[in-house]
Amino acid sequence: MMAYIAVYSTCFAFTAMETFAYKKSQVWAIICGIFLILFAGLRGDIDCDYAAYKEMFFYANSLFSYHKMLDSFSAMRVEPGYGLFIVICKTISKQSVFLFLGTALLAVSFNIRAFIRYTPLPMLAVLIYASHAYWYKDFITIRAGLASGILLFTIQPLMERRLLRFLLIVGFATTIQMSAAIFLLAWLATRSNFNSRSISVALFISALLGQTGVPVALIKLGLKLNILPQIISIYFEWDIFNYSISLINPTVIKTLLVCFLIIWKRSWVIKSRLRIVICNMYIIGACWLMIMSGFAILAARGAALFFVVEPIIITGIVYTYRKYYFMPIILFVYFCIFVLNLYKLPLEPYKLFTSNHTYSLPIFEEKP
Repeated sequence: MMAYIAVYSTCFAFTAMETFAYKKSQVWAIICGIFLILFAGLRGDIDCDYAAYKEMFFYANSLFSYHKMLDSFSAMRVEPGYGLFIVICKTISKQSVFLFLGTALLAVSFNIRAFIRYTPLPMLAVLIYASHAYWYKDFITIRAGLASGILLFTIQPLMERRLLRFLLIVGFATTIQMSAAIFLLAWLATRSNFNSRSISVALFISALLGQTGVPVALIKLGLKLNILPQIISIYFEWDIFNYSISLINPTVIKTLLVCFLIIWKRSWVIKSRLRIVICNMYIIGACWLMIMSGFAILAARGAALFFVVEPIIITGIVYTYRKYYFMPIILFVYFCIFVLNLYKLPLEPYKLFTSNHTYSLPIFEEKP
């Protein structure tokens, strides 16, 4: 696990130099972004989803083989947008490393761009990102990482209340991962009348609904009546996905702490249209997480789409309220989150991609 610690320590060191001086440095954020891209993109088989993405790449055909390319979409069993991306990568090279490297390049770059554009301390935002979201998305569910990166482009349309542009971006993200359609709820973030009391009530009701199990029961009823996509039923059949999230789950606790910060510093939030939008987005994600807590996979995937703005929120509050004790607390909390994820995530010791184990897959039969 030393490789993971080394990468995180590099981000931590750059963050310490930036944040204790409270001076914005785009260069450090870009350098760390390059490290994160290469670390995720050049990895070998170290996570549970790696083989599935290699299978998709195996069945893809080049853009120059038009008819075979169309046939490969059904074999890949993936959303059309990401399927096209796989085909493009296959056209460039028959080495599957290009798929992982290309996905990491886009996903991480989109996050770094947003941090540089919307935060006063981009390196602290990178560190927060590298403490949690980076490992779950850009290492395991890499389509979710790319879709979440695309959804960061909705911040400006939400601020300007440009519905058509917002819908186009969400629609495009949905072609990468279907669950991105949940992000349509983010349009509620354009409302500015979410005061501290209404936020508290919404969180309480969401937690109450989630613990009663009513939302999960309604989902099962929708599947039985064929109202909802039947693909959801697969997750109910697998024990690895069919479990609930308790209110003492570390992710829920961290989410509630961020919500508490938003409520506590409401006077900071209402001074900027950007802050109103991203904080409302986060509250919507927190409510989704707790309402769907009886169905962990749906709760986590939906909430993670809204939580992409967490680094922007935390860095904004830290920069504005420069208390001598605030920065060490934030660094310590996210260091603990990283350590927890390091031992919790289904990641094997890091190993680099090797060409002789990339394209020839013995578990698959040769294509005719």
